[in-house]
Amino acid sequence: AVFVEDILSWIDDYCRGRMTGLLLWDFTRSSLTKMTSADLAKIAEDIPLRAGTRSNCRSAFVFSADHDYGMGRMFCAFLEAGSSEYKVFREIEPAKNWLGVE
Repeated sequence: AVFVEDILSWIDDYCRGRMTGLLLWDFTRSSLTKMTSADLAKIAEDIPLRAGTRSNCRSAFVFSADHDYGMGRMFCAFLEAGSSEYKVFREIEPAKNWLGVE
């Protein structure tokens, strides 16, 4: 299972490195069943504080389980206020195509 602290830690690790405008989150071997909508809202609220001025970027989220896919869609709805684009997928290849990477 994935928890809020896991995702926030991954965001921190990513932000410490060389950030790009493209990000693929592969949750196909993970589960969000322990997370609530309030957890997703907290993460969405914390992202700008952790990522700074990252804007006009694309993030693709890939989920294989129906529950996780639905949570991913809810998470994207929380993120829609910014200038970046977010989209949820069920498979890696379409996500890579949307990001424009191989």
